[in-house]
Amino acid sequence: MLCAYDGSGVRFSVLASAGGSCAALPCWSTVGSRGYQYTDPLHTPLGLHTLLLKSGGEGKATFVAVGKGVNLPAFDLPASLPLRVQLQAKSGACWDAAYSAAGVKRSDSSRFSATSD
Repeated sequence: MLCAYDGSGVRFSVLASAGGSCAALPCWSTVGSRGYQYTDPLHTPLGLHTLLLKSGGEGKATFVAVGKGVNLPAFDLPASLPLRVQLQAKSGACWDAAYSAAGVKRSDSSRFSATSD
């Protein structure tokens, strides 16, 4: 599950299939020895197309989420800050990051891009 929170509570929540097939291919794949990627070219069931999670140096990781279409839950942009984004695996493992104005690269009506605090 991918969730985003601001001072008012949950702003966005979407599920990515824990397994199975997406357009006849596995939804999840490994990215070398450093991470995992979810890809669903059909954007089902909730508009999510890509999740990418890669490890980096100490305290560093890369996370990308891409979605679109009528099934994607509403997420009003630009985002209210500070913003906390969490990714929780079915196993209970959880990754999160906090974003403040200092790290924002782009926040407009169509995209939020930032470096976490």
